[in-house]
Amino acid sequence: MARRCFTTAQKVAYAVGFVISIATIPLIIGLPMLYYLARAYFRKKDQCRLMEEQARLIASR
Repeated sequence: MARRCFTTAQKVAYAVGFVISIATIPLIIGLPMLYYLARAYFRKKDQCRLMEEQARLIASR
């Protein structure tokens, strides 16, 4: 059984954050904002993947 990593509210928040950061790239603020948002997203995704893998290993014992 797969576990959902992100709630609907988190998905919406990341989508809005990406849109805002891309829209503000001409203002120079958008690039660091986009970088940190993407880094947070992929870190959370990696953490979720590791938790799923750990749960699978524990279940197989």
